[in-house]
Amino acid sequence: HTLPLNWRASAMAGGNPGTTDANIFTGDPLADADDDGSPALVEFVLGGNDQDACDTARQPRFEWLTISDQRYPALRFNRRPRLEGIRESLEASDDLIEWTEAASVESSAGLPGPEGNLPILLRPATASGDLRFLRLKLELRDAFAPP
Repeated sequence: HTLPLNWRASAMAGGNPGTTDANIFTGDPLADADDDGSPALVEFVLGGNDQDACDTARQPRFEWLTISDQRYPALRFNRRPRLEGIRESLEASDDLIEWTEAASVESSAGLPGPEGNLPILLRPATASGDLRFLRLKLELRDAFAPP
């Protein structure tokens, strides 16, 4: 309990000692019960439902950002709040064959939506040229391990 990375804000005023308000994924992360092409873990993290093939608009959207005359590729998406047990990382490629994890900068992209999902903007920490591809990588991990 001495590591700050093991803590996060509670959804309840005063916290919830002895219980959890975490959203923890259960099930097969690669399942696709609604046959929409998105694995269950991806739909869960993005606030979707693996039983509803109509919520495909939840996929991350690519955009270019210009910050201090530097161009950055970025992904904009909504994230389910209070996730635990999931490691999220940004991967980049110049050719869609070789992918590497990119040091990234995450920022809030607005207020939470009506379902409580958090709008996120995720970009590489360094600017890049015009040819760049990004993807969001999600992995299950021990819910109590530091990120």
